[in-house]
Amino acid sequence: MVLSCRDLFVYGSLTDASLCRRLVGRRMGERPAVLCGYRVRPVQGADYPALVPCPKRIVGGLLLTGLRPRDLQRLDRYEGGEYRRRLALVRVKGRPRRAWVYLWCDRRSRLGKAG
Repeated sequence: MVLSCRDLFVYGSLTDASLCRRLVGRRMGERPAVLCGYRVRPVQGADYPALVPCPKRIVGGLLLTGLRPRDLQRLDRYEGGEYRRRLALVRVKGRPRRAWVYLWCDRRSRLGKAG
């Protein structure tokens, strides 16, 4: 079942293994991955980025593997109301793989210019 996906693509602060370990309470598997069709944008007045759809762009990051439902709940709380977790296709060593990803959903115009 797709909703039981146990992988999460991360591209910002969650690429820090020590932060993830503090949030989840254990070390997770991680692999380099890319997400096609999106770009990272700065959030004005914040020290974290936002992920937004953008055709023909690619975002590099990590695929965290082996997450449990409670791990995802903890990460959902950390990400807060500005993000929504959605399923997407990422590429690991060129192969497609389904994974959760946190997409920017805040309707306020807080995104900085794309780089």
